Amino acid sequence: MSNDRKYRFLLVDDNLRNLSSLTRTLTPKRNRHPCHLDSELEQVETGEAALEVLKKDPDKFDLVLLDIMMPGISGLDVLRIMRKDSALKNMLVILQTGLGEPENMQAGLEAGAQGYITKPLDKDQLLSLIKSVLEERDRNQEMLGELNTAASFIQSLNSINLRFKSIQDARDNATMLAKACPNPEAHLMVLTELLLNAVEHGNAGITYDEKSELNRQGKLQKEVERRLSLPENANKIVDVAYRKTDTKITFVITDVGKGFDPTDYMEFSAKRALDNHGRGIAMAKKGFSSLQYIGCGNTVEATIDL
Repeated sequence: MSNDRKYRFLLVDDNLRNLSSLTRTLTPKRNRHPCHLDSELEQVETGEAALEVLKKDPDKFDLVLLDIMMPGISGLDVLRIMRKDSALKNMLVILQTGLGEPENMQAGLEAGAQGYITKPLDKDQLLSLIKSVLEERDRNQEMLGELNTAASFIQSLNSINLRFKSIQDARDNATMLAKACPNPEAHLMVLTELLLNAVEHGNAGITYDEKSELNRQGKLQKEVERRLSLPENANKIVDVAYRKTDTKITFVITDVGKGFDPTDYMEFSAKRALDNHGRGIAMAKKGFSSLQYIGCGNTVEATIDL
């Protein structure tokens, strides 16, 4: 994320006190936090007003902070309308709620929210989550820009085996492999999630809680690189096997980590709704025709039906 960039946020809440609290937290002059952001803010108090502003200029905002419980159109309904609008379907949305009921969080994640914050506002949680989703969006946009120039020779291959070590290698290989997919832009995102997991959680051994804290501090990539440079990890690699037939494409990704139990991560979960990460595997499951972890969990097979 560029330190020189100014981000534009739309704050949607019918409670003026909540809007005031959000504004204080996100105002640059008041914002002296490890996850500080240079931002411009605009406020509206209803779902109807939010949709009007967003549809008038779909490219104006980087992110929407959207209250769930509002008179008229609820925040969840606003989100669902956005996801069906071609101009707004990719807009970053963080939902805010004082409810905390798992079913509401589950519904929001399944509708396409990038995350949740709860009231009363937790400044650390809010800024960490916003920074995390913006960084991921910025990286994805950069990778999409590279997709058009990625090597297209893979489209003519029926199989290829790849080996790599680093975070940058994971992103480069995801960009190349996406070229072979029927929907390169969509499959680029989910391939990236799987390849990064193999590096970060697999070979580097970053735990879920450690990634949460490293994201909050903005130190994840440095810590992954540090761990991979240790003598005991120097020779650890990720293997990727790509196979294509007339009916399907298969990716088999294997790291040399201890593995894990993927059960809790295969669906969007209210338990992780407030975390600054933890939705990648569920996204990948939705993005592929099938997704399954093999053995101890350090091998994942993803398929695309053709």
